[in-house]
Amino acid sequence: MRLSRLTEKHKADTIAIGNGTACRETEKAITGMIKSKVFKHPVKYCVVDERGASIYSVTELASKELPDLDTNTRSAVSIGRRVINPLAEYVKIEPQHLGVGQYQHDIPAAKLSERLEVTVEECVSFTGLDLNQCSQHMLERISGLSKARAKAILTWREDNGGFTNREQVASVKGVGPKSYEQCIGFLRVYPSTAQRKRVNDSDGEESDYEETSNKGKRKVKGKAGASKQRKVCTTCYLDQTSVHPESYPQAVKLIKLLELKLKDIGTKDFVSTIRSKASPALHTQLECTEGTAQCIITALSQDLTFDFREQFSKPLFKSDILSESSISVGTKLEGRVSNVTHFGAFVDIGLKKDGLIHISQSRGTTLSLGQRVSTSVVQMTEKGIGLRLLEVL
Repeated sequence: MRLSRLTEKHKADTIAIGNGTACRETEKAITGMIKSKVFKHPVKYCVVDERGASIYSVTELASKELPDLDTNTRSAVSIGRRVINPLAEYVKIEPQHLGVGQYQHDIPAAKLSERLEVTVEECVSFTGLDLNQCSQHMLERISGLSKARAKAILTWREDNGGFTNREQVASVKGVGPKSYEQCIGFLRVYPSTAQRKRVNDSDGEESDYEETSNKGKRKVKGKAGASKQRKVCTTCYLDQTSVHPESYPQAVKLIKLLELKLKDIGTKDFVSTIRSKASPALHTQLECTEGTAQCIITALSQDLTFDFREQFSKPLFKSDILSESSISVGTKLEGRVSNVTHFGAFVDIGLKKDGLIHISQSRGTTLSLGQRVSTSVVQMTEKGIGLRLLEVL
């Protein structure tokens, strides 16, 4: 079967199914294939909210990102991307097309867009962007970066083979000192994705950060231990963290004080030492405020794969289907809040239609979109399934 061949060819272990027309029929077919062991390796699936995917497929942005694909295929790509990075995909769609909330169409589009911009900027700031992998659409959401500046950064990245450190952003046309100061703390450069291009660097080794002069050069130690000046093209390990460049000197002092090495940032032993020995009380030795010391410690106590979104609920991955015939009053079900109205919250419980937690069954709890909840069935009629909230997971 073609689907089996595709999963084998691309080593795919997850199938994303849009929750639109023929969703449950497709889900039934996939579960049948899984049970029949049609796939040559373990495969699971998840049902993804496809609202706005068709709108995205006909936008100018979609044409630029996927120029060789038809609109149906673009929609499918958007649905798949939502499993990998929902934030990066949903920001491409105007909020009024997401179909969330009872009165969204009664709110002026300008207010919806303004609120979306603020929310997305906060999310992107907490998450941080990899300078060598992020898209222009996400860069535009970073504080201090306009559409023109984001485009200029990507042009520089393409022309120079990628960024090797944060300081190079300051050399991008259109990014002035103020813009640089605002945006740089939210941008990351990882050695794993950076192109190791260096200028006047005959030994080709990576260098620890020491200091940065006003001329844009970084002082590093050579093999013999003597200082030399090198153009800003070496890898700076602190660029992987949320520490702002303004606090690099204090961060280096802390690392040396605890007898750690910059190149070990993010490793298990490094993180363990920071968490157990670092304290804001060290701010006098670091020559900074207690608040700055705390920010540095928080940044250095996270491993390099840290993502604040991990604390939120993830997609529901399944290998079997749930049908209405398999549930009855009293059945306990887990699901995710898919919509909130003045009379209650709709919950995706894996059936063809969402269940409703009426406000009278919410136990006084105010639910929000995306929350994962535990419920029990209190009513089953032709109109729908009534649920009672047990707890927010």
